[in-house]
Amino acid sequence: MRSVSELIEEVRFRTNKINSNRFTDDVLIRYFDAAQREIQRTIFNSYPQDPIISKTLEIPVVQGQRVYAMPTDMLTPVSVFAVTPFRQSGQRGEPLSRLSPIEASNEYGYLLQGGNIEINPASIVGGFVNGTLCILYANLLPRLSDVSDTSELPTICEEYMLLYVERAIQRADSSKDVSLAMSFNAEEKQAIKELFANSSRDVRYVPTANADYINY
Repeated sequence: MRSVSELIEEVRFRTNKINSNRFTDDVLIRYFDAAQREIQRTIFNSYPQDPIISKTLEIPVVQGQRVYAMPTDMLTPVSVFAVTPFRQSGQRGEPLSRLSPIEASNEYGYLLQGGNIEINPASIVGGFVNGTLCILYANLLPRLSDVSDTSELPTICEEYMLLYVERAIQRADSSKDVSLAMSFNAEEKQAIKELFANSSRDVRYVPTANADYINY
């Protein structure tokens, strides 16, 4: 994918905003951030464990400890797919089941609560001291305003990011509020999902999109 600065230049050209005091680079970067989040949520709703939005965290197991802090880059507070203990030797234990608060008092597994993961009971991981808890979860991609100049989304998503920002500019042009919320329509969301239907992502071409119609 092109850098954010290149995408800004492209969207300014498309919308005739080459020189605009209203749509500053910071405003456009916020629009691109929103586009990235919207695409990521669309992927998550159909393919929650797609590699582009899933991440693995390894937490060292501490004797008797049952509460561990979860990462701050989770897509949603409950977007954990699997929790698996590993011994120091690398031997894999049985994956833990997710529990509800009602089940947590008498069932084996894990509970997500207040930004933490609670293992019930702590003896589950007692045999894995000096090993790790391997947690697979959906992560929120870094904001473009906080990281390098390039989105972590694959290039096949670029045209949809541009489409989203074009529409945001067009909509804001008709209002005094440049922070108006935007979204893809149902047809566009389906098209984005289809890009990720094949796990190999062997897409032969990038879709051409405009504000009214997506033409493959």
